[in-house]
Order: sequence, then C-alpha cells, then structure tokens
Amino acid sequence: MDRQQENRIIIEVLQGDRQKYSLLVEHYKGHVFHLAYRMTGDLSEAEDLTQETFIRAYLHLSKFHPDRSFFTWLYTIGINLIRNQRIRRMSPRG
Repeated sequence: MDRQQENRIIIEVLQGDRQKYSLLVEHYKGHVFHLAYRMTGDLSEAEDLTQETFIRAYLHLSKFHPDRSFFTWLYTIGINLIRNQRIRRMSPRG
C-alpha cells in the first residue's frame, strides 16, 4: 500500500467511513504484532498490545499528518504503548 492509498483511506475514515480503517489494520497488523511480540516475548500480551495500538491510532487519526508515513506514525504509537506497558509492569505499584 503506498502513501497515496493510505491517505485516501484515512480521509474516507475521517469523513465517516469507519469500515475503511480495517484496510489499514489488515495491511499492518502483522508488522505491529511482530514488534509487540519481539518486545514482550508473550503471545497474548502482543495480541492485546497490537489491538490497543490500532485503537489508539484510530482515536487519534485526525492528528496524523498526511505528508508523513502512516506506518512510521503507527509504529511509534506501538513502541510508546509497549514501552509504557513494560514500565508499568516493572514499577513496584505496577
């Protein structure tokens, strides 16, 4: 999927066609899952973090800048989410 296709899908989602978001999910879910699994080593946690990454991306889709790479933006959301999860688990109150 090229940047132009991604941007077209994002515009359609932001205009109310929420079903189109599934195209982005299907295209990138493997990449996000592998990131989460490499960072956690836990299959179930990686699945949960993958889902949460896509939920957060959807909720903040209006903040995405179309001149940038969607995958890089999504990947950054995933990394931050995974890091925060690991920090919470390591904290004494976690």
